[in-house]
Amino acid sequence: MKLYIKQGCAVSLDEPDNVEAEGWSPVDLPADCSPIIVTLCEDITLVKYHNKTDALLIVFPHFKGARKGKALVVKLHDMPVTTRSRELSHIVFAKLLGFDTDQLSNRSRNAAIMVVRSMLPDVVRGHIGGDVNGLAFYLSRNSLSLYKDKKQIIKLSHYTLLSRNIKDLLL
Repeated sequence: MKLYIKQGCAVSLDEPDNVEAEGWSPVDLPADCSPIIVTLCEDITLVKYHNKTDALLIVFPHFKGARKGKALVVKLHDMPVTTRSRELSHIVFAKLLGFDTDQLSNRSRNAAIMVVRSMLPDVVRGHIGGDVNGLAFYLSRNSLSLYKDKKQIIKLSHYTLLSRNIKDLLL
């Protein structure tokens, strides 16, 4: 089963005419699942599945060198049941910030997180690595502070500076 998506929130389950000429990006979906398509903003779509915790994050990156209209597809794990776009936006950002429990590559994560950040408010709070043994984060504009047991352990001038190695050392 394929989903066709185009920048600007256009989604089709049927193959459109002139797929490449009109900028449609095909995304492979599992055949045994019913997709739940949630548009988070013009450049971000989340595809969830009934009775599954995995989801596909489909992002149209903003960085230089990206082919116009080419979608980046990132698989996210352990997503909650909700379909509320504001809540999902915050959850997706936290998952990307924490490398989705080390299941994301740097390239995919860095391209997606910048687009997701652009749709969030100036101040964002959340957790990475789990609520119990994880880290709390506070993001103000692009500055990121990480806390463990309510004590600030690191402050970075930009959220993209949080690498997997730094995160692993802090957890």
